Amino acid sequence: MDDQRTRAGRPRNPALDRAILSAAARQLGELGYARMSLESVAAAAGTTVPSLRRRYQNKAGLAAAGQVAEAHQAAAANLADSAATYDAAESDSTSAVHRVAGS
Repeated sequence: MDDQRTRAGRPRNPALDRAILSAAARQLGELGYARMSLESVAAAAGTTVPSLRRRYQNKAGLAAAGQVAEAHQAAAANLADSAATYDAAESDSTSAVHRVAGS
């Protein structure tokens, strides 16, 4: 069943979701799991601890989600870099073919 249809109330703010995950990933990297807290993540994301608890069952769930989000961002950036490299190589090879062909 679609989770969005069963959830009452207003829809979640995707920008806030991203801010929470970004703050969690940043704090994990800077402070480590032991020193990261829901309070500090909430403050950094501009929200409240109850808002975090509506999204994540506990600190471990938030930390895992932050790491997954960070991995997805890194993969997307690598994919974009690969696409740009491919486009540049294709353009260079096309230019070389035209030079050799005398076009």
